[in-house]
Amino acid sequence: MRLAVLGLALGLALAACASRAAKVNELIAKTGQRHVEFRAPLASATFCKACGNGAPVTLTFGTPPNQIVLAVPLCYAHQQAHVGDKDHFTVTDASDSTTATTGELDITDCITSHVTGKLAASFASGLNVDVKFDTALTEP
Repeated sequence: MRLAVLGLALGLALAACASRAAKVNELIAKTGQRHVEFRAPLASATFCKACGNGAPVTLTFGTPPNQIVLAVPLCYAHQQAHVGDKDHFTVTDASDSTTATTGELDITDCITSHVTGKLAASFASGLNVDVKFDTALTEP
């Protein structure tokens, strides 16, 4: 009987952890290793042909004040970029208009109508964001 109760408790704990896992197109913002500050679903995904050298691909997660914006000026398949390198992508926390100090963007595929990849970035405030995205892109 005692073993059955322990097994049930363990099963419920595992189910609770599984339900907290990030979904595709859901950004998770944390401070420290485990404290989730907020979860932000993908709010918009655009590809701007007229933006020239601006940021043709912009992914916005969440709504103010919990909004993170990823701007990608050069979006191409198999891209692996870091904050501050030649690809010049930015990750902005809309609550205080700060940009990530470190981060890695790994784009699997990017065309004018669709983008897939993942992002991990950190801000000076201690906020860390992670997201795996797979979404259609629309004109702004």
